[in-house]
Amino acid sequence: MSIEQEISVWDGKSADDIRVVYKAYREQPGFADSIINLTDDEPYQKGAKWLLKAWLESGNKLEISQITKIYGLLNPRNRNWSTKFCTSSCRT
Repeated sequence: MSIEQEISVWDGKSADDIRVVYKAYREQPGFADSIINLTDDEPYQKGAKWLLKAWLESGNKLEISQITKIYGLLNPRNRNWSTKFCTSSCRT
């Protein structure tokens, strides 16, 4: 099964299930690029962003080109509130 298929069968709720996907794919070459690209595709947004967050929390770093790609994805096409990247309207 591909990472896209794994994300598409995820129920969007089970942290244990998405962790299994993360553990299966995190070491693959181009993992970050793959999941960054999937964040722009609505059926995969929630799972891809969870995977990206887990990857970053594991101590990995984004390259400048990946950061640029993410900034380019800051748009209203992300329909699900839980998948929107935080923009200037976010406060910490």
